[in-house]
Amino acid sequence: MTSRIKVLSDDLISKIAAGEVVERPASVIKELVENSIDAGATRIKIIVVNGGKTMMQVIDNGSGMTEDESLLALERHATSKISSYADLVGVMSLGFRGEALPSIASVSRFELLSSVKDAETGTKITVAGGSIRSVVPSEAIPGTSVTIKNLFYATPARRKFLKSPPVEYRHILEAVKRFALGRPEIAFEFYNGDKKVFQTKKSDLLERIGETFHRSYIPNLMEVTGSGRTLKLTGYVGDPKLIRKSRGEQYLYLNGRYISDRKMSSAVYKGYGDLVSRGEFPFFVINLLVDPQLVDVNVHPAKMEAKFKNEWDVYEAIKTTVHDTVHIGSDAMIDSFQPMYEQQTADIEESRAHHNSKIIQFMPSRTIPPAAELNNMTSFAETDIVEKDNGFSPAVETYKSAFPELQSEPGQPEGLVWQVHNKYIISQVKSGLSIIDQHVAHERILYEKALNLLEKGGGQSQQLLFPQKIELSPEDYSVLLEILAFMNKIGFEITEFGERTILVQAVPADIKAGTEGKVLAEIIDNFRETSGKEVPAHKALAASFACKAAVKAGEKLTQEEMISLIERLFLTEYPYYCPHGRPVIVNLTIDELDKRFERK
Repeated sequence: MTSRIKVLSDDLISKIAAGEVVERPASVIKELVENSIDAGATRIKIIVVNGGKTMMQVIDNGSGMTEDESLLALERHATSKISSYADLVGVMSLGFRGEALPSIASVSRFELLSSVKDAETGTKITVAGGSIRSVVPSEAIPGTSVTIKNLFYATPARRKFLKSPPVEYRHILEAVKRFALGRPEIAFEFYNGDKKVFQTKKSDLLERIGETFHRSYIPNLMEVTGSGRTLKLTGYVGDPKLIRKSRGEQYLYLNGRYISDRKMSSAVYKGYGDLVSRGEFPFFVINLLVDPQLVDVNVHPAKMEAKFKNEWDVYEAIKTTVHDTVHIGSDAMIDSFQPMYEQQTADIEESRAHHNSKIIQFMPSRTIPPAAELNNMTSFAETDIVEKDNGFSPAVETYKSAFPELQSEPGQPEGLVWQVHNKYIISQVKSGLSIIDQHVAHERILYEKALNLLEKGGGQSQQLLFPQKIELSPEDYSVLLEILAFMNKIGFEITEFGERTILVQAVPADIKAGTEGKVLAEIIDNFRETSGKEVPAHKALAASFACKAAVKAGEKLTQEEMISLIERLFLTEYPYYCPHGRPVIVNLTIDELDKRFERK
């Protein structure tokens, strides 16, 4: 009987191993840059084309390899990093498994150029789908250059699962940023095609953060230094001005290796305490220096996870150090909140005084006036937006006829709806009480409006008196370029204006002039969080715009504005849920109220 169990071929073994090591183009960049760092490189250049699908190249000035070493490096489990179990237990190099190069070469068209210091010639090796095609002498170069073309061409099933080039590019960008922040002593160059994304010089961590993100980050950083029984930690954490609504600017390192550890990251959040709320994420770059004998980084082939022997000691050290750092200047940090609060209050008051387009749009019978007209408005009474008639505006009369069940009972106050804590709108209905969240109600209205504009165009804009020049981080700039055409359809007028810089000339009428920078940052954050989750790009953008442009909790609305908001809500296709799935309306029946008061 023929055995059903067979020994797999080396080629198939390599392709299976590649599935663990090479998940996407960013995985390739990660493995190649780790090799460059382990080779002692002080300069590393990374080039990607078409999100890494077409070509990736990593060039370094490290120690290089001889011809024999280059060929051995393409064998599975061949490495210069370790030679015994004792080496594995105390490993400090980023790579050590000897799987990366053969795994990458097995699923791509691979070219390696390398030479050692003072050599007269180098070595050039070409590989296709795991098979070595040629080994020839080449000119001597200072270090090693690895070029990858047509990733996953040999495994089409894997290639079709790759995301769009912009999405894959952002994953690569994030991988490069992790190395740049973790190794400030190394100079990095990063190119997307022929366009330079960023270039850093050898520096300290503070300067590197400014180079990688933006120099405006530097004044808002606090240095972290501390220690525990088994570790030391260094780095920087951001003040409240660097708190964002999405993850992405949190970097945790273990002995210079970037790690993904939810428990240790939560220790940082705990250290901030009440300074951050749920759904907010502070900026931090923290490096943990731990005896390698007390950690295990050989948990997964990606080497981004670690196990700590004294896990809770590490957790407490991080939490305590961050807490002490951010609370030493707690008075100053509270002061930094005060201008933000005062500005928000001023914005609301200005909104009430000048009637920006967001409030005016609540009135369905009125088109949005031009920006110049808005500046001349001082109160509803001075415009023809609301005409009083028998104590009610036309909007109220329309509302009464459309929703007769909401009319006041005889002897009750004239008001049809009430606002509670400037957040919820409450109205009596025949069955009890109806409670509406004003923010998510307006969000649903703006979402469906934005979807319509993205399909047909023609969004109304208000021109800015002084166009705003805004410089973005590389990742934010990449996201904006991806959604720029959509943004212009809904009323923005944005053009590229140099490296990582945009010029905002107009904003949608629903957005208050002067807040365009903040709104853009929030839309980008929200889009980054929602895109790629089986949500079409245009719907993700519409949801992001609606969330950030909608009337906020805390804004006081007049009776007419509340009624108009409800009218517009019930003209939408799905009035009961916001684009993110949160309920818009909660009903409390008389029976439920009676039970709460123990009448039944």
